[in-house]
Amino acid sequence: MAGGGRRRLFFHGELFLLVISILWISINFYLVDNLTRYESPPPILSGQVNGIDGIDKKPNGKPSKVSHTYYTFDRELAEASLAQHGHEVLFQPLRAYIEKKLNDTVPNTIDKGNLDEQRPKLEVGRPAKFYVPLPLREGSPEDLRKFEYGYRLQSCNDMPSHLPIDRGYGKHVSKNVNNRDTFSSGKLNVWEEAKEGSPVNADPFLPWIHDVFPNKNGSTIHFIAQNKRRCNSGKVHWEDIHALEPQVTIMQPVSVKRIDGKTARKLAPTLWSPSEERDDLGEKEEEDVVRYRLASHEEADSDGMFTRFICRFRAMDYTTSPPKPIVVGETLSTYPYNYEFVNYRKDLGDLSMLTPKGKDNSMFWQAQLRFDCPVPDNGELQSAIASGDSVLSDGTPSIYVDVVPIRTAPRYGKMMSYFTPDMAGDTLEVFDTFNWGDLMSNNTVHVDNIAPIGSSDMNHTPRRMKNGFDPWLFWGDHHVVPRLEASGRWENLPVCKHPGIGYDTANNLDSKTNNLQVVGESNITKPHKLIACLWASASFTTRGNAQAVSDTTARLVEWIEFHLLVGFDHIYVYDNTGAHTNETSLETTLFSRFLDTEVTRIDWVSLFDASPSSILHFYYRSYFYLHIVFSRVEFATTISLLMKILAKGHLNMPRRILVEHDMAHTLNGWLHLTQVCFGLHLSVLIVLSTLTLFDITVMIEDEYLIPMGHYDNMRDVVDDATRSGTQILTFKSTRAVPIYSFMEPFHDHADCGTESDPGCLGVKEGSLFAEVYNCDFEKPPKPQWADRAKKQLYRSDYVLAHFVHYSTVTAGLVRTKNEAKEINEAWHNHFRESRKNDQFVDEINQAVMLHTKTVVPEYTTEWRTRCKVGWKKHGQNCRVGFPWPQNNERNMEKATTDGYGYNCFTNEKLTDFWLPKLRDAIQRRTAKIDDMNML
Repeated sequence: MAGGGRRRLFFHGELFLLVISILWISINFYLVDNLTRYESPPPILSGQVNGIDGIDKKPNGKPSKVSHTYYTFDRELAEASLAQHGHEVLFQPLRAYIEKKLNDTVPNTIDKGNLDEQRPKLEVGRPAKFYVPLPLREGSPEDLRKFEYGYRLQSCNDMPSHLPIDRGYGKHVSKNVNNRDTFSSGKLNVWEEAKEGSPVNADPFLPWIHDVFPNKNGSTIHFIAQNKRRCNSGKVHWEDIHALEPQVTIMQPVSVKRIDGKTARKLAPTLWSPSEERDDLGEKEEEDVVRYRLASHEEADSDGMFTRFICRFRAMDYTTSPPKPIVVGETLSTYPYNYEFVNYRKDLGDLSMLTPKGKDNSMFWQAQLRFDCPVPDNGELQSAIASGDSVLSDGTPSIYVDVVPIRTAPRYGKMMSYFTPDMAGDTLEVFDTFNWGDLMSNNTVHVDNIAPIGSSDMNHTPRRMKNGFDPWLFWGDHHVVPRLEASGRWENLPVCKHPGIGYDTANNLDSKTNNLQVVGESNITKPHKLIACLWASASFTTRGNAQAVSDTTARLVEWIEFHLLVGFDHIYVYDNTGAHTNETSLETTLFSRFLDTEVTRIDWVSLFDASPSSILHFYYRSYFYLHIVFSRVEFATTISLLMKILAKGHLNMPRRILVEHDMAHTLNGWLHLTQVCFGLHLSVLIVLSTLTLFDITVMIEDEYLIPMGHYDNMRDVVDDATRSGTQILTFKSTRAVPIYSFMEPFHDHADCGTESDPGCLGVKEGSLFAEVYNCDFEKPPKPQWADRAKKQLYRSDYVLAHFVHYSTVTAGLVRTKNEAKEINEAWHNHFRESRKNDQFVDEINQAVMLHTKTVVPEYTTEWRTRCKVGWKKHGQNCRVGFPWPQNNERNMEKATTDGYGYNCFTNEKLTDFWLPKLRDAIQRRTAKIDDMNML
């Protein structure tokens, strides 16, 4: 009995110890499993990842698990992999996947309007009827058509000049002007164009991307795109213009909500998904897959309220052999400002971002598209981009981004604007100019007899307006965006170095620039206060090859000397001589005359083959201005916007471009330049000791900015304008003409008579251009009509986009109703720039612009007849200047003793003050050059 009790006690003791041991082991496992979550992540080799599993598609179409949570980059391992496997294995070629046309409208229900009516807002037609809710896109990856561009874009050294923007200089199949070839007629083929040029005509939801580059801290990838719908006009192109409507649609934000794979399958079971999904992944993994649903503002994720593209980032995993790309995260795109909101505030009446008639080119603020892809906050991903280390020694990128459009029908007119109440109030105020007020009620066809889900009866929430676009009606509550693998997209856009990061420029910069830093926006010090950039060529032809101009070299020397004289610190000259002639470049003209600290020459033609590292030093200090020559004014908008937006949010000083004349090369070559020129060190720009300076609109070398009144320096002009609170300083523009006394008979042209009887006039050798052309038909102050070709100086933190002559988007325009209320400012749905913000320059007391565009001799034919007093015949004006004596047009004498009518006014300060200084400066520099040559 006693013994049995001891055995039971012993047994109970063993059981107790066993339970304690099991409990102790369990506690330890629990602690190990959970406490490690609070430790720093263990060292991870380049590309190695761990964490939440997502889906990436292997070449064989099967899904593979990848991580979105932590990424590290080992440059040494990456370079070793490059040495072992070579560029061809590592480089991921750029691809475009073409998706079939969106099934968003009922065929043959569009009213195209009156195509013969040139006024864009009259007889615009009526949009096709919309299918509601928007039908699902049920295509599969096999339904996409793939085009690969690895043969033209082979590394970051090719960016952006080799992006598939067009077929390239000299390879176009249609004319740039007077083009009557169309895709709709079959003369042009969209698939051939997609292969050899751009895929945008084949899939117009793809943005027409002209440049891609990261910001300086690697947190954002900037995209500069162009609206291809604007490239042609006229009713012969209507079909093509109509097909390109999605180019405007992608400027209109949509709102989305993230959902998991299981929810996506439940809402839209007919969408394509990998057949192995359930077997290979299981229910838990399916829930972790991020999918997207079109949703109203009140349902949308905070970063998905105003978006348009899904941005999928992939990086090379250098721990595998050979390396393979892995998905390292997805984000939703952002806009620098809401294009639709800009459209809403542009006009008191109705205004539509696009019309069925297609005559939308007057809305030039829509000529360009800029959007950003935030870089996932994933381990060392952003730092690898910011440092430039992710781009290997031969230019091979390690990180790529895919851009996947979220496709919807376009929104027409202001009544379909899609805002939140804080932007424009609870209710949109619209005058129904187009009679489109019923588009959302009488212009819809419900799909499969699905009852419409309207928002009119729903409770009003802070994110919902009482009118405007109805997402519940147009999208429903189950429109799931297809998987990325089944979506048309850009794939493998390379993430290259930021323009100011990672390049060896120290040896190429003078001592003034040694204090430049690449880290920390506020720490960057600029060496100059006022800089001019201009395009120049030893010779060129005017629009349409009408006239040859060959006086550039002499003009350029004088123009540079003058603007150095009036306060410019440095001038950058983009030499385009090689595009027009085999003459000697401008290098001998410039570098033999001007110091490196005064003038920098950039070979414009060579930019098309140069790598960023070889040209960066030319742009490192190009803070201000640029004048580029193009044939189609539409191209100007991308450039003008680009110069303003490359550093959105980091601007202390502005800059802009002016665009005229014939395009020397394709636009992508220019963007290669601007990527560097207006990257990090332009984005931060120059801050004066106490003031923010204006951007000077520096023209091609025929436009002079002349300080007037008591000013003898352009810097003082903009300083005082800043003090007065002016945001935009506008110069009116009129054409000057050469003064007769500086001209001589000319006959060396088919239209100019003979040697014995010359019929034209040419400028005498040895005359200063500013002197010869100091004769303006209009006496200052210039008339109101002269603002049609105005030039502007503006503050870049206020002007967000500029188009040739106009500040198209400003901070005042994009200010929401709530933002205005916070600063006690009146707000109206129709915005007009105040005269306080946008002021015309005082041409007598501040500064004036003299436009000295060359009058070639053949333009002076019949001058003896046309310049006689009283001659008036349309299109046969006198091109020769006869200044009014003492600039007094009220003089009793109206003509010279030879009967030639007085017709222009001289700038007396230019004559008496600036021209003597200019002549002296030129002579002193010439003397120095002569002395150096003697030595």
